[in-house]
Amino acid sequence: MRILVADDAGDQREIIERLLDQWGHEALVARDGLEAWEILRHEPVRLVLSDWMMPGIDGVELCRRIRAHGADRRAYVILLTGRDNEEDLITALEAGADDVLTKPFRFEELAARLRAAESVLDQEADGRGVAADLNAPVRLAAKLDAEISASANESAIQQGPGLSGPRTD
Repeated sequence: MRILVADDAGDQREIIERLLDQWGHEALVARDGLEAWEILRHEPVRLVLSDWMMPGIDGVELCRRIRAHGADRRAYVILLTGRDNEEDLITALEAGADDVLTKPFRFEELAARLRAAESVLDQEADGRGVAADLNAPVRLAAKLDAEISASANESAIQQGPGLSGPRTD
């Protein structure tokens, strides 16, 4: 799958780009939100991994632009962020993000979310998808449930070295 990675932190972009390549995806990279927007206007991209905090336009504004101008092409958007409060999550989802992944994250979690995104996009392509607006409350509830479960189990989970990306926000 063709995935746009938008992040102003070069180390983050390189790590994600290498992972996507290992997982069989084609990565397009952008150094900021404006470059990401230009790529999206000219290239067919099914999935966007965007940092929230970037110069030019941030990830939330990028989501808004994608949703406002991308009616002919559906792009699944995952925002990557150090923000983890409920208000920020709601802001991201209301702007059009399909998912929010809090940094630092485990690579396995990113891989699982990419598989879920690909499944949604495949269902939509087959005409089995539901309008994105109707899915927002479901996505929010699932995200909050996952965060509650993760918080409850955090002390029991031991992460191995190299499984979390550095926190940049």
